[in-house]
Amino acid sequence: MGKWVCGGWVVLWLLVLLQGPSWGEDEAKEDVATRFGFALSYGNSFHPNNEIGFLMANYMALFDYDKIWHHSAPEALRFKLEVSLGSTVTPKPWIMASTGMMALYYLDPLSTTWIRPYIEAGIGIIYTG
Repeated sequence: MGKWVCGGWVVLWLLVLLQGPSWGEDEAKEDVATRFGFALSYGNSFHPNNEIGFLMANYMALFDYDKIWHHSAPEALRFKLEVSLGSTVTPKPWIMASTGMMALYYLDPLSTTWIRPYIEAGIGIIYTG
């Protein structure tokens, strides 16, 4: 009886190891959800006297790179748009605004269940006045 149990485990493991991706897994990889984010920030800027306080609102959208730029791209690549609007609150109000677009690449080999590191690079414009 022990030989049959051992042989059954070997066959089971071979089936698991040789199995390709399921249809559902292929479909899930093609359909990456668009994500949106919003943040409010308040604090002091880096200044020797800590006298410049600010309030900033940030909005971002993260898209699957293939959906925006119609050419093949790595699965871990995303396209990100950001918009920020705010003002200094001390010592006097100055408007701050920015917008930018970036390519974001997830470093999946370094990912864990708690963290998914990435790198990003892009272009943008900033206005302060």
